Amino acid sequence: MTSLPGERLARAGAASALLYALLAIAPAHAHVHAQSVAAGSYEASETQYTVCDRIDVTCILRNWSIIGAMVCTHGVDVNFCFIYQNPYPVGIVESVRRAGTSHLGDAGSYLKSVRAMPLFGKSSSGTTSQGGGQGMQFGESHAFSYVPELGLSDYTIAKPSATQIMTPSYFSELDGFFWRTPGADLMEAPQFALAKVVSCSQVPRPTECAGTWGPWYPRTGFLTHPSEVVGSHLLALRGAKVASSSGTRACVGTYPYEPRTGHFVQMIRPLWKPCSSIGTPFVRPIETGAGQVEGAYLYVHFGVFMECRGCFPAILQSPLPPI
Repeated sequence: MTSLPGERLARAGAASALLYALLAIAPAHAHVHAQSVAAGSYEASETQYTVCDRIDVTCILRNWSIIGAMVCTHGVDVNFCFIYQNPYPVGIVESVRRAGTSHLGDAGSYLKSVRAMPLFGKSSSGTTSQGGGQGMQFGESHAFSYVPELGLSDYTIAKPSATQIMTPSYFSELDGFFWRTPGADLMEAPQFALAKVVSCSQVPRPTECAGTWGPWYPRTGFLTHPSEVVGSHLLALRGAKVASSSGTRACVGTYPYEPRTGHFVQMIRPLWKPCSSIGTPFVRPIETGAGQVEGAYLYVHFGVFMECRGCFPAILQSPLPPI
């Protein structure tokens, strides 16, 4: 449901107040997690600007298509347009094993506050079991809404109406209880939270499953998957999915463009990769050479938009078949 402008402003004000409160208490409690472990090799390795330079622009061009045509009227004027569809970057997401750490130097001031707080539970150093065929993994998730200007023509590319600098939407450390237990999703969306009863690898339903990668719900940091690399894609995107429809979950902002099956995601760290369709069964190109010993992975999320210029603006597509 579309929010009224007043409601969006109220939520934005509440999110800003929460962020300022976190920043204010950080110095008073800085001893809580001080000197726990050495900094990870990935920490502060990127900024929103370096990420922008590494975005796979060919993802937009390769997946651009005309999907129809439309005639609409504006008073006495008649307009004809082609409906075109393409991906466009709308967010930066990451999955890390260690709480309060990030690839993004821009996120340092926010995560400094998180590291200073007593958190529910601890991050896990666990990863997929070797040779077991299946393995439980856990990761913290951070999501930032981000719509960069890439210099592409507004007349032929479907994209959100306004660019946006990187804005925090979700830190799983602040949502620790529900990131580790499925209670919120079981109450709010039991039909989705129980979806994993039927395996996504056997029956990949587009609303409930990220293709064969695994279930979207429950939106927690635990996932059973034989590949840490593929699993980290899903864990990172789950955080953005929480912030796109938060309900009772603790978010620091909204994530306007929900991650959906068949849309796109691109690995930035630990190894640059071209974008991939979310849920694609062809995972070998994603996995090859991309393992990271510290369990830290950084991605750009692309939403798929369609637009008919002069009839309707860019809107986020429904889930699509993964390719």
